[in-house]
Amino acid sequence: MSLRLVITSYQRRRLKEAGVKEFGTRGGSIGRSLDSDWVLQDGERYVSSRHASIDFRSGSYYIIDTSSNGVYIN
Repeated sequence: MSLRLVITSYQRRRLKEAGVKEFGTRGGSIGRSLDSDWVLQDGERYVSSRHASIDFRSGSYYIIDTSSNGVYIN
């Protein structure tokens, strides 16, 4: 079982190419930090170095917001 995340826009602007990352049941991390499982480059620093983490518990995926600016999911 895996979770597929897709980033289609950045600061309300549609991206030319969507960012896509699959997470397995081990979960992972998202952010600017090179230690993140999904590194998101952001010169404007809107994305935090540790923006979010993905957890898998009891058969479900959870996104935990660890950012300064919030996480938007639709």
